[in-house]
Amino acid sequence: MGKAVDIDISLDTQSKGGKLIKGFDVLKVVMGFVVVSIHAEIADGFSNETLRQLGYAVNSLAVPVFFVISSFLFFSRYRSVVRGGGQGFDLQRIINFERRINLLYLFWIVALTPFILYVYHPEFLRVSVIEALVLFVKNYFFGFLFGASWYFGALIVGMPLVCLMLKLLTCRFLWVPALLMHIYLFNTDRDAGLYAWYATNLHLPTLSFPNALVWLTMGYYLSGGRVLDRFRTMSGWWLVGVMALYLMLGTLFPHLRYVLLLVAVPVLVLGAYYWCCGLGEGLCRRVRIFSTHLFCLHTSVLGGLIGLGVAGAGVRYVVCCAICAGVSWGMGELGWKVRWVRGAWGERCYGEDR
Repeated sequence: MGKAVDIDISLDTQSKGGKLIKGFDVLKVVMGFVVVSIHAEIADGFSNETLRQLGYAVNSLAVPVFFVISSFLFFSRYRSVVRGGGQGFDLQRIINFERRINLLYLFWIVALTPFILYVYHPEFLRVSVIEALVLFVKNYFFGFLFGASWYFGALIVGMPLVCLMLKLLTCRFLWVPALLMHIYLFNTDRDAGLYAWYATNLHLPTLSFPNALVWLTMGYYLSGGRVLDRFRTMSGWWLVGVMALYLMLGTLFPHLRYVLLLVAVPVLVLGAYYWCCGLGEGLCRRVRIFSTHLFCLHTSVLGGLIGLGVAGAGVRYVVCCAICAGVSWGMGELGWKVRWVRGAWGERCYGEDR
C-alpha cells in the first residue's frame, strides 16, 4: 500500500496528551459528506417541507463542527504552553498555526488554479495584474477562491483574533463578543448596516470569519479539562437525546436553528472525543485525509458533472463522492511526496518544529 498524502483540513487529531482522537476523524468525514450534500442541493430537492427542513438542520451542523474541532485541538496544545490556562498570548504558537494553515491553503490553490481562473473567478483574467492581486487577497482572507475555501480564510483571520480577545478579555468574558456577533449575523437587516457593507465590499459575513468566531471560541472552552471531565461522566444516551431534540426542534422551528446549534455542536464534538472507535490508526489517517480531499475537491467535481449534463442531485452526489474517494485513494497509492506540505502537516501537527 502506498503512503497517503497527509494534507489535512484541520489539525491532526491528537490531543495534548498524544492520544489519537479517532472519533474526530470519523466525525470529520461524516461532516464532509454533509458538506457535499449542501452543494449538491440534496435537501432542496425534497418536495416534502418537513424533510427539507430536516435536511437543512443536518446541513447546519457541518461547518461549525469543523471549526470547533480545529479550535479544540489548537487550544488543547495552546493551554499547555501558555501560562494561565491558555489566557496569555503565545505569538510563536500562533505563527506556527498560521504557517501550517497557509501552506495547506496555498497547496489547494495551486492544485485548483485552472478551476479558480476559469470557473470560480474568471474576473482575475479580465483586470490588470494589480487589480487581480487585490481581488486575490480579498478573497483569500475574507471570501473564497474555490468551493468552500472560505473555511481556510476564516481560520487564518479568526484564530489569531480569538487568541487576542482571550488575552484582552480573559476566559471569563471571551464568549461575549463571539456570541453577540453570532446573534447579530442571524438577526440583523441584511440589506443595511455593517452586514450589508461587509457583504458588498468583502463577502457574505456568514461565509467569512465573523461566522467562525463563536465556534472557534467554543473550541477553546471545550478543550478545558473541567468541561471534558464533566462530560466524561455523562451517558451516551445524552448525546442521542440532545441530537434527536435538535433535529426535531431544528426542523419545526428553523428560525431558532442558529440558537439550537450552540447546544448540539458541542455535544456532538465531545461525543466524538470520547467515542471508543475501533478503527486502526492507519485507516483513521486515511479517513482524515479523505475528508480533506472531499472538502476541497467536491465543488469542482460537482461543477464538472453539471457541465457534462449529469441529471439528478442524488446521482451527482454519489458520483462526486466516488470520484473524490478515487482521487484520494490514487494519491495514496502513488505515494506522492509533497514535502513542503508534509513538513507542516505531519502526524504531530502541534509537536516540535521541523
